[in-house]
Amino acid sequence: MPAIELILGSGSESRRSVLEQFQIPFSVIVPDIEEIPLPYELPQDYVLRLSQEKADKVASLLSSARPDLSQSDTEDFWIIAADQTAVCEGKIYEKPAHLEDLIDFFRAFSGKTVSYISGLTLLSYRTKKRQSGVFYSHTHMRPFGLQDILNYAALDPLYTQAASGMRMRGPGGLLIQSIETSDPFALVGMPIYLLNDFCQQWGYNLFDFVSDSLKKPNNLREKCVQPL
Repeated sequence: MPAIELILGSGSESRRSVLEQFQIPFSVIVPDIEEIPLPYELPQDYVLRLSQEKADKVASLLSSARPDLSQSDTEDFWIIAADQTAVCEGKIYEKPAHLEDLIDFFRAFSGKTVSYISGLTLLSYRTKKRQSGVFYSHTHMRPFGLQDILNYAALDPLYTQAASGMRMRGPGGLLIQSIETSDPFALVGMPIYLLNDFCQQWGYNLFDFVSDSLKKPNNLREKCVQPL
């Protein structure tokens, strides 16, 4: 395994679960930034900016969270930060604050195409180099009514944690006609293929971070997600 620690700059359980599926060891620092689009800001510029601001905030928190950095044998700390928003007919839809928001959002989505735009940044703490990019996925929604929305909300009360309120891995999938994406993990806000591309440009593959874990008996490892 390279002498590099990965840090996820997100409190999202969905993003954590993607890294865990790949048995990638990482730590977590949750940045607290204001997530409001600037006037006339395009959706792709918005998520890209937020991913960069999150990475920068994590970097600023890292020294205080890890006072031992100067004595650490770790070669570098790579900070992973992402943001996602939904767009339908040119309008940005963020996380719904309550059921009324969800109803308004989903009524606008019925029978329409909703694009999920993810911004991703990989920041090197030591060198300050960064890579940033945007990934697009598109969902074509079925026509549905109020009762369908209420049923979904009752079955998946965590909808307030997802962009537009749509959690596609659960009951929300029943409201979707079809999906266009080259990275299914991007649908939950973690474009893992793009992240791997970034790592490869810096000389590593995400599999490099899990190679030691895979050598353990039965390919099992201890759970290594530890908040800093």
